[in-house]
Amino acid sequence: MFVHALVGCDTTSALFGKGKKTVISLLQKNESICQSALVFYDIDRTIDELYPVAENIIKRLYVKDEQAMLPINDLRYKMFTSELAGTKKDLFTSLPPTQAALSEYVKRVYLQILQWLCNKLDPLQWGWERLQTTNFVLAPIKTSEKAAPDDLLAMVCCKCARSKCTMAMCICKKSGLHCSQLCKYCTDGDSCQNQSSGVPDEPEPVDEEMEVTEEICRNIFNFFSHESEEEGDVEEGEENEEEFLPIEFNY
Repeated sequence: MFVHALVGCDTTSALFGKGKKTVISLLQKNESICQSALVFYDIDRTIDELYPVAENIIKRLYVKDEQAMLPINDLRYKMFTSELAGTKKDLFTSLPPTQAALSEYVKRVYLQILQWLCNKLDPLQWGWERLQTTNFVLAPIKTSEKAAPDDLLAMVCCKCARSKCTMAMCICKKSGLHCSQLCKYCTDGDSCQNQSSGVPDEPEPVDEEMEVTEEICRNIFNFFSHESEEEGDVEEGEENEEEFLPIEFNY
């Protein structure tokens, strides 16, 4: 059950390139690691007790014993820098998960194992959350931290080659941002029409004719509103002797 839940089942995601045979082989070769995994079968365990066991097993699926002593975030960075030179096709998917993502993942693994053992836990406390659109659908919590800082996430880039970033399909234009040096074809003003000029945008010119039209409409509305109020105060058979003042329109 532990291997099935750890490497991927209906409620837990799979690790890229790491099948169940790999985990079973690791547990068969290392008796201490196999015994440590029994903690997932005990009820009333905490994430602080479960996470170190799962992290140790996950790291040994990616590297040798001497490198498995590193924290998983450091190991992930070391693998990234070593594989970056070779420009591996599946670079990011072949890396181990981050500490924040693995922590939520371990919660779902423990929840699933206890459910198979007929022990009920609150899914909202073990790696799941309710969607904002409905309270009846649960969604897995992918990570407790952001993928990158806010200033880095705000930097998007496009690959508009022919449209010169004038169409709505341009990612930068759609996001309300100017194209930057990260964009593949936006080298100068001739190839991109969405570059920043360095000068703050000028306010849009005021349409004086539109302002005059709105003023006329307001005057007409006030005139008829005033007239309806006066008619409501006059009893039947009486005439309203009050004279209305002419309204001046600013044409």
